[in-house]
Amino acid sequence: MYYISIAYICQGKIRAKSFKRILIWHSMTDMDTEFFWKMVKKEVERQQTSFEWLYRKTRIPKGTFSSWKNRSIIPRADEAFRIAGALKVSVEYLLTGTDRIKEPSNPAVHEITETTAFFDDNDLQTLLATVRAMAARYRNTK
Repeated sequence: MYYISIAYICQGKIRAKSFKRILIWHSMTDMDTEFFWKMVKKEVERQQTSFEWLYRKTRIPKGTFSSWKNRSIIPRADEAFRIAGALKVSVEYLLTGTDRIKEPSNPAVHEITETTAFFDDNDLQTLLATVRAMAARYRNTK
């Protein structure tokens, strides 16, 4: 974790606005930032898209992304929200790998969700047909 010395702040070298941003940046460990960018990369690959598409979709320049990654910086909240929005995931998911709001309470449902995340369209359509058939069977028995 990084810390900013009080002497450096008292010398007036950090404005109040940038001080808040630095505290946010440096309250995360290198492992946290590495995980964030790993999750972004995972989603880009899972969605079979590219970082070039992400740059265009978020309107964040490639150089800015590179700077964040090279300096182990997690983007500001509004920028992280744009990245998550473009990828159709939550910021929480990019930061933690889970989404508490959408996290199923049943472990079996969670395992199914996690396991099927990488299925292709044919597999998903087959699974959907199976689930619909099972649901119809249960509806008819009740």
